[in-house]
Amino acid sequence: MLVLSLVDYLLYRRIKDSAECYKCKSEFKDTDIPDHLKPFDHHIAELYESPN
Repeated sequence: MLVLSLVDYLLYRRIKDSAECYKCKSEFKDTDIPDHLKPFDHHIAELYESPN
């Protein structure tokens, strides 16, 4: 468990923040993310998925 925690921490430090549009699925990386944007919510993302 300790090893997995260490790997998780290292990945967290290495991967930069990004923003994603729920509707069009566009990802914005290497940009400053405004403070008014809320963290990604998987429940909201499911609401935007098309039922195929």
